[in-house]
Amino acid sequence: MISHVGVLQTKKETGIPLFLFAATILSRIPFRSRVLYHWDSVQYALATEHYDISVHQPHPPGYFIYVMLGKLLNTITRDANTSFVILSILASGALVVAVYALAKRMFNEKTALAASLLAMTSPIVWFHGEVALNYILEGFLSTLTAYYCWRTLTGEKKTIIAASLLLAFATGIRQTMLMFLLPLWILSLVKVPSRYRLYAFALLASGILFWFLPMISLTGGYMKYRQASQEYFTYVIAPVLNSETSTFFYFLKTVVLFTLHGLGLAAAFLLFYFRSRSLKQQKNDLLSLKGLFFVLWTSPPILFYVLVTVTETNPGYSLIYLPAFIILAANALAITVVTNKTLPKWFFKAGISVVLIFNSYMFSYSNSSFTYAFLKTQEEGLDSFVREVRERFSPENTIILARHYVFFGPRHFMYYLPEFRVYIINDKIPKQTIKRNTLWGRHHITYMADGVHIPDGTKYFISPVEINKVNLEAPIPCEQIVSGVVFADGDEFRFCLYDINFAPVLYPEREFAGEEYNAPK
Repeated sequence: MISHVGVLQTKKETGIPLFLFAATILSRIPFRSRVLYHWDSVQYALATEHYDISVHQPHPPGYFIYVMLGKLLNTITRDANTSFVILSILASGALVVAVYALAKRMFNEKTALAASLLAMTSPIVWFHGEVALNYILEGFLSTLTAYYCWRTLTGEKKTIIAASLLLAFATGIRQTMLMFLLPLWILSLVKVPSRYRLYAFALLASGILFWFLPMISLTGGYMKYRQASQEYFTYVIAPVLNSETSTFFYFLKTVVLFTLHGLGLAAAFLLFYFRSRSLKQQKNDLLSLKGLFFVLWTSPPILFYVLVTVTETNPGYSLIYLPAFIILAANALAITVVTNKTLPKWFFKAGISVVLIFNSYMFSYSNSSFTYAFLKTQEEGLDSFVREVRERFSPENTIILARHYVFFGPRHFMYYLPEFRVYIINDKIPKQTIKRNTLWGRHHITYMADGVHIPDGTKYFISPVEINKVNLEAPIPCEQIVSGVVFADGDEFRFCLYDINFAPVLYPEREFAGEEYNAPK
């Protein structure tokens, strides 16, 4: 006969995770993005229609499983943004539950509840649960893989199978996850029998091949995939590495800011830890199994971002390690309350409550590109631009030229104005390399050409200019102001209509050609 206590315990064990999952989902739905948020979002969306890495649908290294999940949902939603946002909302709820489960196993119920609530309201976790990007899935799968690695480390040898399969699956979502989580996965192999280690390696390798081979096939073969990857490194990654801002201190500052934004006010709890624990206790904590576990979970991505590259426009990079810091912050507050006898009993709940309110405010109103306020601004700006262009201009005599703007650029125009020819003007090209081909698109199909080939009958082009950097009156006359956009960081853009003959004046780094094109003298 099952005891009454056992039934209550079972209900509690399932009820709390279900509540956390449902509460997170419900908190995301009202704030979900209605348009594709990021340059990458558009490339994922285009890839659901035609997967081709060579024309960045999506960009290398491929994100195969993520794109295919979106494509599967498209059969129901008939809209790529909706499909990917659904994935993000579900992953956001699953991340909160995974944080709860891992924190409970490593520490206690109190810490687990606090950590899950901190994860639920983390500004970066919340934001990426609203947009069409795969970082929130990376955060969830990172935490779930860590959960099974911890169970393996603490004696459950069979859970290495789940950890291996999860790592293979996660690598198909974002390929960097293999590099970042491999040290943690290897640590979990230390205490398992030899035959389980063989199973783990076999499952990881076969799991990766399961999605890698179809991806190569859709790309057109390994050589085409390799060529696309080399092109991406040469023209996208290398310019970032060689830019004036690509310094150790710039990368370090970016990672620190991402982490602080992700923790919000909970970052203060980590300071509590250092005040409440002696240096000897801190050293013992660091050298313990838990300490080693967190170091191997967080240090690979952080070291990569600080020593190699990270971009300030993608705070989602932090989601692979942010759950670890959220758990540590919750535990730090719990330790502080236990060790400091002068603190009142209500201090723990009060501290968590203040953080929840503050972090919710940060997500809603702070002045950054990862807030609900920014999403609303972007939606309104894009809707206005698309409407103005359609009402006032014809795709028969007007094209769109634009540089690589992440939040409001040529990829967005390709997607939401498919009847117009849109050309991507690349301006971050290393001087020591050969000229990069031009990507352009129409009707949701991306093409690659050796320059900007202007079709017959074209009279005008539309381009964005930054008001604080370019004078609209000189040296290039703006015939009409089409629309304006103000980004969260204060940059103001005006979209202007120009005579087609001024294209090489505005974009001197590109080659233009066309039967009806005559360059101004």
